[in-house]
Amino acid sequence: IGRHSKSLDTEKKRCGHCFGRFELLVNRVTKSGTKLQIPKTPNDRQPTAFALFVKDNYSTVKKTRQGLAHKEVMQLLGQQFSAIKLSKKTRDERRPSVEISD
Repeated sequence: IGRHSKSLDTEKKRCGHCFGRFELLVNRVTKSGTKLQIPKTPNDRQPTAFALFVKDNYSTVKKTRQGLAHKEVMQLLGQQFSAIKLSKKTRDERRPSVEISD
């Protein structure tokens, strides 16, 4: 369907070719009574580390610093996340690499 919004009023709209009613085919029930479920799309991605960090820490930063705008809270979270990321990176670099020899 080549339109901005893909929602249709299925009671009013009809197919332009056969003038049949539109039918929703997502998670539909067949004549035998079994449910056909559409599998998730392969584009479903896991949230990034930063997204999870924001989800966990946004409310605490917002509560501790009253009156901050969303932009300022996100800037603080970005600074905190990059500090944590850098500390993990330097900690990993300081770790001696273990070589296994036969």
